[in-house]
Amino acid sequence: MSVVEYRVLLYQFSEEIDWQTQRRKLIFILRAYLPDGSEGGITDIDSLLTMLEEKNILGIDRLNIMKELLKEIEKWDLLRRIERFEIKRKDYKQLLEKISHALDESNELQRLISICRGKNLIARESEEDIVDVNALFTVLEQQNNLGIEDLTLLKTLAKEVEKPDVCRLLEEFEKKRKQEEDAERKKREREYNIRRARGKEQFLTQFLNIVTPHCTFRNVTGGTVVVTTWMVLRRSLSIEEFVNAFKEAVLPFGNCLRAISEGSIRFTIQAENISALDVLWQSYQDEKLQTNLKEFLVTEEIKQLAGGEVTLTVHIDEDEYRNARFDLLISGTEVLEMKLEEKRGLKDRASSDSDLQKERNMTTANTKDPFPERKFLPFDRKVRVKEFLENLRETFSEITLPSDSGAGTWSSATSEYGFGKGESYS
Repeated sequence: MSVVEYRVLLYQFSEEIDWQTQRRKLIFILRAYLPDGSEGGITDIDSLLTMLEEKNILGIDRLNIMKELLKEIEKWDLLRRIERFEIKRKDYKQLLEKISHALDESNELQRLISICRGKNLIARESEEDIVDVNALFTVLEQQNNLGIEDLTLLKTLAKEVEKPDVCRLLEEFEKKRKQEEDAERKKREREYNIRRARGKEQFLTQFLNIVTPHCTFRNVTGGTVVVTTWMVLRRSLSIEEFVNAFKEAVLPFGNCLRAISEGSIRFTIQAENISALDVLWQSYQDEKLQTNLKEFLVTEEIKQLAGGEVTLTVHIDEDEYRNARFDLLISGTEVLEMKLEEKRGLKDRASSDSDLQKERNMTTANTKDPFPERKFLPFDRKVRVKEFLENLRETFSEITLPSDSGAGTWSSATSEYGFGKGESYS
């Protein structure tokens, strides 16, 4: 009913107000409306609204004071919602006026009261205040037995006094209202789909489209040489410098380093597009990637650790490559749909938000369904993504050497890609 929506507006208003910071301003603005000495009884926004209602300054058909306050604190979204509520409420009140006028002509007021009494909708003590049909509607509304959400009672009364024109009027009103609600629902669905698509695009950008070359170092006898991430990283003064140098010396164009971890040395590489990923895979197959990594990673320190020459083997899982390729195909489709949804949403807002009156006349005839929901990732890919995210949280917290190493510490809040931004070596 209208009363419910009105109470929701009051609740949202109370949520928008920071009472601690706005108290003095609100009471000062409203002082002329408040009884003398009542300020001490106003302890929060709810008690303020209650007092305004008790003084008949605020009510379901008296929202001007709330609108003025929203303008002062610049809460425009809630202000627009209140204005839309007022438009619906005005339409509804005009409908009641037309119906009450038509039913008054039938001179059947006592019969209408009897019908309402028989349905336990009005109390006998309130009947003396009912002098016409409009007063009957007022009593029914006050007792929450009549509202815009359910016009069944009005249809019943119209049929009892044989007013088919009133029945048609009610049916037309319900049809129009349903069209408006459907248009609003579709608009909200589109806005939700846009937000969801943006989230998917960000997710794809950050955590998918990746391959992980595993680098294993061996000495001349074939034994494994343990090389830590610190030994690899400390050649540079900062993470940013290392990432840029790695990209320049090792990776094909369109690929970038997102993380480095232990367990041999593992580099998490993300490709910008399918073409870049395919070039990276080809460089792995023809061993150019292995050559670049060896030249970049094998330092004199690592040679001394190995006792001589060092060989480097690199492995990329072919399934990981194919999954990354699939990620890029999916991301291209999702981003395209997101842009189409956003363009459609902007068009709708341009035609509706600029004029509240136009919003009342929106129909489903010119509103297309949003894109059907697509299956984002197959189950096995979701599992792989979950494992990857868990590994990120476990592996890339902080890289710290023992305090007696003399080498210093790499430390910073880690970024979403496993590397902190702006780290320095000290």
